Amino acid sequence: MNAHSYRTFLNWSSTGYAPQDRSQLRIRCLRLLSKYYLFLVRIALHFRPNLMMARNYIGTKLIIKARRESVSIESFKFDGSFHYTYQGYVKERREDKTLGKYWECLVEKDSPIKSYRGEFPARTETRAYFFEDQWFNLLIPSEPIGKRKMIAYANISTPAYLQCYRELNSERLIWIDLDLDLIVLEDFSALVDDEDEFLEHIGLMNYPNWLVKKARIGLARAVELYESREFPFSDLS
Repeated sequence: MNAHSYRTFLNWSSTGYAPQDRSQLRIRCLRLLSKYYLFLVRIALHFRPNLMMARNYIGTKLIIKARRESVSIESFKFDGSFHYTYQGYVKERREDKTLGKYWECLVEKDSPIKSYRGEFPARTETRAYFFEDQWFNLLIPSEPIGKRKMIAYANISTPAYLQCYRELNSERLIWIDLDLDLIVLEDFSALVDDEDEFLEHIGLMNYPNWLVKKARIGLARAVELYESREFPFSDLS
């Protein structure tokens, strides 16, 4: 699924109308199948020797652990333009009782990062959390980075979508960046960044009203979780 088809799905899923062509129907089917992703992974574990599964029924979490699975992490803008891509490793796939399914990834130091601004190496090892149902994702570097000494960076975004290529044994985590960011600094102060860019893109990229509301909800949720130091911000306390 490319950025355009993913964006088409987002517009369709917000309205509730039936798809009007085959491409939209295909997107709908893919989305329905994704609901059974955890079930399919369980079956796959019986046939793929490079995976192992651990069940943890303490609380309400089910943990699936995998050995170092490489994943391409890719983001786009709402108009389909390229934003960022970099390589990571899936550490764990989990289901949280509050936030739903998510992927915890590791991005190694000096990993090449391609962006709309050019290419550069990752400045430090970084943990990344991508959610299937939340409108943000979170990056936590192993040490403060940048002039502002950031210790956490939440991108307000669409929920992540995992695309698997069985024949190539590869995966892509895809999401659309919605401009707004929540940045946590070394002194634990937090600030919202790129509000001006968000307001500009509402007009330039024709953000529908439902998408603007979702972005605001995603930002409010990220702020709420940080202020209460709940997962995925719990390690910052």
